[in-house]
Formats: sequence, structure tokens, C-alpha cells
Amino acid sequence: MNAVAERYLRLGLGLGKHVDGLVDGYYGPPSLAEEERQSLAELLEETRTLRAHVATADLDEQRRRWLSAQLDGLECVAEMTSGVEVPWGEAVRRCYGVEVERVPEERFEEAHARLDAALPGSGELADRLEAWRVTQDVPTDKLLPGFHALVDELRARTADFVELPDGKISAQARIKLENQGDSERRYHLLLVESPGASLRSQPMWTIKSHKSLEIPIFIDVPRESFVDGKRRVFLRIHDSGGCERVVTLTLLGPAGASR
Repeated sequence: MNAVAERYLRLGLGLGKHVDGLVDGYYGPPSLAEEERQSLAELLEETRTLRAHVATADLDEQRRRWLSAQLDGLECVAEMTSGVEVPWGEAVRRCYGVEVERVPEERFEEAHARLDAALPGSGELADRLEAWRVTQDVPTDKLLPGFHALVDELRARTADFVELPDGKISAQARIKLENQGDSERRYHLLLVESPGASLRSQPMWTIKSHKSLEIPIFIDVPRESFVDGKRRVFLRIHDSGGCERVVTLTLLGPAGASR
């Protein structure tokens, strides 16, 4: 990892310790995420210093533009988190790279007219739109079979273009991590005593004190390891407070994934 990339990672991870949800996922070296929390003033200064360095560094031009835009956004986030009042339009421009402008009311009236012509029935437009939306809902008991059918179809189509691991199924589960301590904790996830299974999702999560987080778990398992469409795996959860436990996850596979 080069110096610019490492500084950028440290900066993003550092700000993530002040702003919940800023870091959506991290798959890099755990040591970077475990560093001591820096002050917002230090992070803001590093944002500006790194941006100045990126402007003159020996980088591919497209990468320079991308990093500069990311650093503009991180600087704005650091300022707002520090208490600086940043106008909404400016915050959108610096964080997302788009200019915000007011939309004439006529544009909304035109959209309403098009909806009115497209939606069946009569009466209030909002009621008719909601009635149509309800028809798009999928019954809960149909979600999992539909998801498995979609996965099988996508896998078959993908196989026409690229080679996929033979006999592997990517299954999903969800777990809830809760930090009841008085300080931030890091949680490490590891599959144990689960032959043939491999964890594909992020193995490390950080949760602030007295907060909880529901996270998705993606696991690759051999198709033949399912019994009656189910497969049990064991996930060890170890946190920086010294606590450790093993949870049992029951993965559901397509109906054909059985023996």
C-alpha cells in the first residue's frame, strides 16, 4: 500500500470514529482500524494537508481527481462535526460533487399530470399511487424462494461469461451486535468448526458505547453440505473488551441444495 492510500484510509477510519455510518465497510489491515482515536482538529488538519499533497503528487490524473473530491467531502464532514455551520447547498456540493438548485413548481405539476394519466382509477392522486405501490409488495413467505430463484438464475447467466467456483452457494444471515460497555469496542468475526464454509463479508466491526448494530453475514458454502435445504455454521465473535462467544447460524439454501 502506498503512502497516499494509507493516509487516506487512516483519515477515513479516523473520522468514522466520530461519525456513525461514515465508514460503510472496511476490508483492509485491521491494525489501521485499531489505531487510537484522533481529535477532530487533528483530522481536519490532516485532510487539508493530504489534499494539498495529492494536488502535486505523482498520481494518475483520474485518481487525483477522485481523491481530491473525496478529501473535499471529508473536510466538509470534519468541519460540520466540529460545529462549523456549513450551508446545505455547499455541503451537498462538497460531499457529493453536485450543485443544488431549486426546481420550478411547474416540473412537479408536470410529473403529477403524468402520474395521473398513468395510474388507474379516480380520486386523490396520492391515494391511487399508494394503492398501486401496495400491488408491488411481495408476501413475506415468497421473499426467500424468490431470492433463491433469482440467485440461481443470475448464477446460470453469469456462468456464460465468467467461471464461478463449482458447487458453491453464497448464503446470508443477520446478527445483532450490542456494545453495553462504556467505551467503543471492536468486534472480530471468524467461522469455526464449519468445514467448507468461508466468510465473505466484513470480518471486523466497530460499535460505539451503548450502541447496537445489525449486520449482514455472507458465507460461501458447498452446495452438497445442505441437509433438507439447511446448513449450520458456527461464528465466533471476539471483542476488544475481552469477551468471546460462538453463535450458531442456520443457513437456508435453494430447495435443490440438499442431500
